[in-house]
Amino acid sequence: MCSPFSAYGAPEDFNGFSDIVFGLFANEDVKAADGKTVIAKGSLASLIYVDNSGKGIVSGELPFAKYYVQELKTSNFYQMNDTKYPINVEYKGQDIAVSSVKINNGGVIPNELKLVHQSVNTCTD
Repeated sequence: MCSPFSAYGAPEDFNGFSDIVFGLFANEDVKAADGKTVIAKGSLASLIYVDNSGKGIVSGELPFAKYYVQELKTSNFYQMNDTKYPINVEYKGQDIAVSSVKINNGGVIPNELKLVHQSVNTCTD
């Protein structure tokens, strides 16, 4: 017997973070020690992929500078958030090998859920 119905929203096995990608952009011309610009203002410095816990990691070294983070890609179930979140990557001492920077003061970055229609067919033999 088949019982088709419609559902709105994400499937049960949906991972809300798996498709989210942020860009890390220079918020100023980033200069090397010799004064040459190594990353121009507004240029993409790195991509940030979000893990299942909602955290993103930039691997590699970033020059000390002012940047902003902006969503580039999201799940089909969410609307893009075009807000630019400023961050500073700054020197924290010679004993700090890895630095942590919190975006949006460590708060949640809001994202609106889209209403997505799914046709579902539940058939049993």
